[in-house]
Amino acid sequence: MNERTLRPRRSFIFTPGLRPDMFLKALASGADIVCVELEDGIAPRDKAEARKRALALFQTPQADDEANDLAFDLKN
Repeated sequence: MNERTLRPRRSFIFTPGLRPDMFLKALASGADIVCVELEDGIAPRDKAEARKRALALFQTPQADDEANDLAFDLKN
């Protein structure tokens, strides 16, 4: 089994799902976790559009950090 030291997550930043212009700013903020708000902060009529915009963010990887990814460990 691979031993790893998990880094503590000290900071979160939330960005509205309808504001893709803010996604990259949030990623560059230095926060440990970036959350794209798709639920409570989005009106029901706008949820589908917010989800569509958020999915576009994940079409292109923002970093090549797969080796430090928990999902990577679970696959290997």
